[in-house]
Amino acid sequence: FDAVVLNSGNGMHQITENDTKAFIEYEAGNGSILLEGADIAFQYGDNEFMREVAHAVLLHDMSLASSSWNKEAYLINHKNFPVTYGLREKIGFNIELSSYPDSLLAVNNGAGIVSWEDNKTAVVVSEDGARTLFIPFSVMAISQDDRIMLLNNSLAWLTDNIEGDLNAEILLPGYFVEGGNWLT
Repeated sequence: FDAVVLNSGNGMHQITENDTKAFIEYEAGNGSILLEGADIAFQYGDNEFMREVAHAVLLHDMSLASSSWNKEAYLINHKNFPVTYGLREKIGFNIELSSYPDSLLAVNNGAGIVSWEDNKTAVVVSEDGARTLFIPFSVMAISQDDRIMLLNNSLAWLTDNIEGDLNAEILLPGYFVEGGNWLT
């Protein structure tokens, strides 16, 4: 495969121990990976999977639902990076659609390219051999236009697809395989 995409949305325990081993092997072979989900970092914290595949470890499990946040928080786009090309500097985040995202600490040649309003890292990329992208929240929490741009940019970057013949058009958890896939 040119790239593997794992979408766990807001679900807990969507990735098994066997999955983590397979991802570690795939990444070691320079396979490109997109991980998306609110509880991946919370579930795995600081282990080999997080360090080698996500290139990030859990800094904080955020509970936006029970905090003083309004219905919307913001992501701050800090880098001019291919994945975030064309996205505004301040990206709206609907906390009702992903109430328990994670903030991250980039490790093992990972780089934070988007942060939460408090400057804690929200999205990590790595180009250390394999290309990996870790989004520790459900992408359903950002607007459809931002979501489609982010996912299309991500697919192009992960696969070196400059022609743009891959598109994220349908974003429905459980579309192909139980656990949630959202690419057509």
